[in-house]
Amino acid sequence: MMARLTQLVDRNNEEAHSYFDRSLKLRQSVAEAEPQRMISRGKLADILKEFGKFYAETGQLDESTQLLEECIAICRMLLERQPKRTDWQQGLASSLRELGHAEHQINHQNTARVYFEESVALLNTLEALEPLRIVNRYELAQTFNRLGELEREEKQCEAARHCFQEAVSRLDALLALDPPRADFRLDLADACWNLHQLAETDANRLAWLERMRGTLQPLQDMGMQRPRLARLWNQLSTALARPAEDSRSQSA
Repeated sequence: MMARLTQLVDRNNEEAHSYFDRSLKLRQSVAEAEPQRMISRGKLADILKEFGKFYAETGQLDESTQLLEECIAICRMLLERQPKRTDWQQGLASSLRELGHAEHQINHQNTARVYFEESVALLNTLEALEPLRIVNRYELAQTFNRLGELEREEKQCEAARHCFQEAVSRLDALLALDPPRADFRLDLADACWNLHQLAETDANRLAWLERMRGTLQPLQDMGMQRPRLARLWNQLSTALARPAEDSRSQSA
């Protein structure tokens, strides 16, 4: 669904909105026609989450928070009826992360922290229950990255380092299982970038930049075209150029 949505956004934002409206109305009609069928409610929650995430990524934060709040309400209702469903717990946790990210962008830091921390707690529990399930580890790594960004902005440096290191440890393990996965590499590069910014010595800063380069280089070599990759590579190139520029200026 998100791949189709991305294609539409590239062509026409109005077409993307139309696609969302059609998809949402279809899911709502199915859920209303089958009020006792929990799977229909679950699919409605899924589409609300995906489009809430889309609206956040395109800067439409009011729409994003509204959709994600609706999604979370459905997830909580589903879990009240079937509390042991780990797939619905994972859906709730990822929706909480996305809502926290939207609230963070609106500068509602305290609200964002509550959502991030609930997401971390849920995913920690799921990781312990299902240690071999890749999606739980990846969701947790993403949530640690988001919470770490908030902690760094709030000048909570130790807490931020802890979050990014937790993300790195999980993403390293995931990449060992599936080295070509671009999303794992991009999230790991983000964590390395943030740890570089939090490093207290030049040696540590450079070490994190080199790790970031090693993570992104395979994507560059294969000619991948993604805005996020371009942004991260530009950040990396600029940061690696600074020591040489500083050295030349001192020798002059």
